[in-house]
Amino acid sequence: MLTQVQKLQLKNAVQRVLHVPGNYRGGPIEMAVVADYSADGEALAECGKEIVAVLKSMGDTFRNVRLNLVRWKADDDINHEISALAYLQTGSAFQDYEPFASRKRLELLCGQLKMFQARSRLLLLITDGDLIIEDQALLRENLNPFLYRKLILITPEGIKQGSSLLQNNE
Repeated sequence: MLTQVQKLQLKNAVQRVLHVPGNYRGGPIEMAVVADYSADGEALAECGKEIVAVLKSMGDTFRNVRLNLVRWKADDDINHEISALAYLQTGSAFQDYEPFASRKRLELLCGQLKMFQARSRLLLLITDGDLIIEDQALLRENLNPFLYRKLILITPEGIKQGSSLLQNNE
């Protein structure tokens, strides 16, 4: 559940991502929402609804969205599917939720996102905040040249830009 402050932080973070030079020039937007399946299913569904509400409140930019829903269950089980924002808004995106409490590495997820979500102008990672990073060099390689600018981490503690992963882990 996002607090009012977190909703404002999310709105500001999305604005920063969309205003990166060369990222978004108008028209229909393509974005990805990554759901960490080690988080609680009800929390994922509720957070998805709140994210859509925040995005819709930002105006016409998010009226026509191509949504890529990424289900991050394990390092070798990352499912990408094309969806609609309404699917996330109604909570039905997580109807088939089954918890996966496996140990997952963020740098491997970022490698998948770099390969398969390159067209997305905005990437939102909903997680419980327990991110495992074993290989700093691989994380840095996978976040560059563009992913760190487009990624927003949504955790119970707050909203963080993807660039914070580079700064905190030098």
